Amino acid sequence: MHVDIRPVSEDVLFILYKNVRASYKRPHAIELRDQSLGLLTFYVVWLEHQPIGTGFVRWDGPRDPDVHKAYPTCPEIYRLGINPDFQSQGIGTQLIGTCEQEAQKRGFRQIGLGVAHENPRAYALYRRLGYSHSSIERYIDEYQFQAQDGAVKTVRDPLRFLVKGLR
Repeated sequence: MHVDIRPVSEDVLFILYKNVRASYKRPHAIELRDQSLGLLTFYVVWLEHQPIGTGFVRWDGPRDPDVHKAYPTCPEIYRLGINPDFQSQGIGTQLIGTCEQEAQKRGFRQIGLGVAHENPRAYALYRRLGYSHSSIERYIDEYQFQAQDGAVKTVRDPLRFLVKGLR
């Protein structure tokens, strides 16, 4: 399936707000601002004129302090998500490939990502794409989201950090 993957731009924010749930306390406009500052790239996957996925790359190293200490110059891919109707069609692989290509262009020699211990499907994909275990086998990714009833929920996922060498 052919999709278009490109960094978010201000002219599409209204489409994203209607179709893609933002992270709690991190609205799309904040992500766009951080992208303009060079801190991250916020990719959107488009099928025709509809967003069907997103992913981020943080360029100044991993978000978690312990992972950052171990891998301070390793960009981190995070918050990858493809609409369930379009999963298992190679779109996530294309998105990860786009992130890796940009990291190579920027001169990075490796890239990493966290994967939940309870997500064997994602783990298998990342291993198939060449990601291997790092020295960080367990850390906690804590985040909040607003449920449909308006309540704020906190999630604490145990993750492992995987890395891939870039040529």
